Amino acid sequence: MKTKKFSMRLFVFLLIALCLVIYFIFLNNVKVSDKRPGVAYVSYTRVLNESSIMQQEKLRTEKVTLLAQEAERSAQLKNSALPEPQRREIGLLEKASLSNKLRVEAGRIRMISQNEITRVVESYRVKNHYSVVFNKDQSVTSESGQDISEAIIDELQGIRINYGELPSFQESE
Repeated sequence: MKTKKFSMRLFVFLLIALCLVIYFIFLNNVKVSDKRPGVAYVSYTRVLNESSIMQQEKLRTEKVTLLAQEAERSAQLKNSALPEPQRREIGLLEKASLSNKLRVEAGRIRMISQNEITRVVESYRVKNHYSVVFNKDQSVTSESGQDISEAIIDELQGIRINYGELPSFQESE
């Protein structure tokens, strides 16, 4: 009977020891993974406003606007021989068309800028071992994540964005 009690106590003792060993192994693994940066967030709005990207967008938009104004003047000269009602109607249609083209181009410019920011954020995420980087402007984040906006702004300072060829606002004939 004593051996049965002894073996039962030994079994319980070994079971408790095994549980403690598993617990400490798990605890050490958690500590190792806690050392990884984990979650971060970035404010695309702040990055756009404080980096050189916004200035590049403004320069590109100014060039595009000048092209659109030149196309509008050219169209006005072309339509100057038309009677007043037709000239006014065609002028309104052309202004609306140019305005739409300018909006489309502004959207395209912004998309290219955001793609470049996303490329830099992804590169930073991989290099610094973050598992996830949220756009703070479009998600609710806890303050437990790390704001990497300043680091992204620093990385973008030397980057020149190629927005492609300037659009044509001339009528296709």
